[in-house]
Amino acid sequence: MGGGADEPVGVAGVEARTQALAHLGEAVIVADVAGTVLSWNPAAERLYGWTAAEAVGRPVFGLVVPPDERTQRQSRPLVAAVAAGQGWSGEVTVRRRDGSTFPAQVSAAAVADTSGQVIGVAGIALDLTGRRASEAALRASEARYRVLVETAPEGIGLVELDGTLRFANPRLAELVGRPVAELVGRNVLSMLPPPGREVARQALNRRRAGLADDWELDCLRPDSGLRHLHVRGAPLRDDAGQVSGSVVMLADDTERRRAQVELTRLALHDPLTGLPNRATLEDRLSQALARGRRYDRGLAVLFCDLDQFKAVNDRLGHAAGDEVLRAVAARLSRAVRPADTVARLGGDEFVVLCEELPDVPEAPEIAEIAEIAERLQAALAPPLTVNGEDVAVTASIGIAVAAPHRGAGPAELLHEADLAMYRAKSSGRAHFEIFGAAGAGAADAGAAHIAALRGGLDRDEFVTVYQPRLDLATLAPVGAQALARWQHPDRGLLGPATFLAVAERSGLIDELGLHVLGTACREATSWPAGPTGAAPSVSVNLSARQLADPAIVATVARVLADTGLPPPRLILELAEVTLMGHPEDTLRVLADLHTLGVGLSIDRFGTGYFSPTHLRRLPLNELAIDRSLIAGLGSDPDATAVATGVIDLAHALGLRTVALGVETSAQRDVLVALGCDHAEGHLWSLPLPAGPLTSLLGAQA
Repeated sequence: MGGGADEPVGVAGVEARTQALAHLGEAVIVADVAGTVLSWNPAAERLYGWTAAEAVGRPVFGLVVPPDERTQRQSRPLVAAVAAGQGWSGEVTVRRRDGSTFPAQVSAAAVADTSGQVIGVAGIALDLTGRRASEAALRASEARYRVLVETAPEGIGLVELDGTLRFANPRLAELVGRPVAELVGRNVLSMLPPPGREVARQALNRRRAGLADDWELDCLRPDSGLRHLHVRGAPLRDDAGQVSGSVVMLADDTERRRAQVELTRLALHDPLTGLPNRATLEDRLSQALARGRRYDRGLAVLFCDLDQFKAVNDRLGHAAGDEVLRAVAARLSRAVRPADTVARLGGDEFVVLCEELPDVPEAPEIAEIAEIAERLQAALAPPLTVNGEDVAVTASIGIAVAAPHRGAGPAELLHEADLAMYRAKSSGRAHFEIFGAAGAGAADAGAAHIAALRGGLDRDEFVTVYQPRLDLATLAPVGAQALARWQHPDRGLLGPATFLAVAERSGLIDELGLHVLGTACREATSWPAGPTGAAPSVSVNLSARQLADPAIVATVARVLADTGLPPPRLILELAEVTLMGHPEDTLRVLADLHTLGVGLSIDRFGTGYFSPTHLRRLPLNELAIDRSLIAGLGSDPDATAVATGVIDLAHALGLRTVALGVETSAQRDVLVALGCDHAEGHLWSLPLPAGPLTSLLGAQA
């Protein structure tokens, strides 16, 4: 509370001002030197609750000053000033007629007669209740924001235009590993290493121009090593709208970055063995071919397939089988050169990529490649001990060789190595064979295989079997996947591994695919509806060659019309790698098939590297998860994490999920928990001919 004297006001002036102040919003009281009220304007009536008729003639202090000792003591300077005919200004507590009190700003001026003799005092009072409430609210707000800033999970700092840090909360100090006292007052640029300093300088320039900024900073803390920080800054403006500084916020992005790196690793590596997966292998193979052409060097692809691995799984269980696969991966990795790549394609299939071979692989170089294959087989020769048992592991190895200017691509080399591997396996296992330019015998064998396949098609030796597909929620059959088998007159029933690669390479896949499509659609028309009344669907694979055929939509439409199968009951399956080439052409064909009414599915999802953005553009109904992603469920947390991501991605895009190759109840339980929709595998049934499948479906009807 403060005080001060004003010049006396004349009586005439008092009367004139009293009239003028009668209609003002401020409460105005005029009293004589004895403190008796002479004038009491309407605002005073409203403020104090006394009418003018009640107040005039009464002691002013008896009306407005509370009787308690503290207030009386507080008001004594005002009382003394009025008694002395002097002016005064300050804050006091006053009361209303009902006894309530409130803070007020009071200004008093002495009143004098024409001779200058002080005859009274005039006072104006302003209710401070609202101001005090606003001040209290402001203090409370400041306290709340102070708590928010001091406890915020982000680092927060205030920076002047020249880059000087004027405020830092505790979290900012924690993030950069320095105490607040060491940070405040220093220029932020002086505290950063050169790479971060230049980015920060550009950010400051943006804020000076009134723009926000968003960037990443690698901070080397003295106590906990490198931290990845996400920095956001925004300009601060004064009342005139001019940029006066900026606020900066820092968030610790280290764990997110680590998780991102781990997700990338999982996308590019086999979760069971940690080896590069098919996507990484194909990428490295493409790069190796480009390097070979540039530097005139050749390379070799060695396709390794473990012999009798299924027997290991059947005898010792899948957990033991996984242990064998991990041990094989480690042995192969130790047996190759540092620059070579060992990858796992899935199941018991491994591929070794060897670079830096001389130009045209003639006899000495063939010997070198053979030596590599022998070294791989030697690495696998010592028995493995699994669950207390010795397990003998051998591998059949197929080799494809690429001279620098041969022009072969990754897919062609892998096909050639795959064909050579099957020849090695048919030679008695634990053998290796070289395909292509390195061996005329291999080419002759390939030609003979194509001729045999052509004959098998002409003699109608190919049959269609069906892998039942179940709803995981009810375990009721919902359809089946059509699979081709070769009823060879001499070798018996052969699986696709013995003929599919040759069919694709030779172009016979078109005829074979049409045969399977027609047979599957015709036989599916006789399948009985399930318990819900829905008719089972049939899934048929389309090869890359079939999808590239300009007449494929018309072909599918003709088959549906000829067989009478309703289009929604047919699901066409397409491999990831098929969809990755010529995306615009593929999109048009898929759109036409979708318009036809058939379902579309990505088969063996997870064996390639398919962009979710691309996936979203395709008119798909279903995503079939490859068995290589299913194999580790129930035993490998990484496999579960990958499967979770795939299922969540599919459901987010509105796609049904199908798990392929389910062989254990543990895998089934994990898939049910993850919300997978459908599944197929040997856990429930082996592939069945049309008759037994129809009986199975009828039993569930």
